[in-house]
Amino acid sequence: MATIRKRYSSWQVQVRRQGFPLFVKTFSSHADATAWARDKERAIDRDELTPSHRDLRQITIHDLLCRYEKEITAKKRGKDREQFKLRLLQSHNLAVEI
Repeated sequence: MATIRKRYSSWQVQVRRQGFPLFVKTFSSHADATAWARDKERAIDRDELTPSHRDLRQITIHDLLCRYEKEITAKKRGKDREQFKLRLLQSHNLAVEI
């Protein structure tokens, strides 16, 4: 839910949703503030926003290499050699640690 309040000669908008970071922005007109708030809430509802820092910290290099192997390497001509290199990187200690 968006909160719009007047601060001095401008309008401040705060959009809060559980599982998402707090979005705050200041506008000179109330109409601009309302439109921005609606856009942010719509983006949250459509799941168009980037994940939070908390979610990104749980992803390991190993997960990213697996995703790359499935989505990118599978379409390449020299996929056998690249898969070997990716699996070697996946077995490294840095790829597994959080």
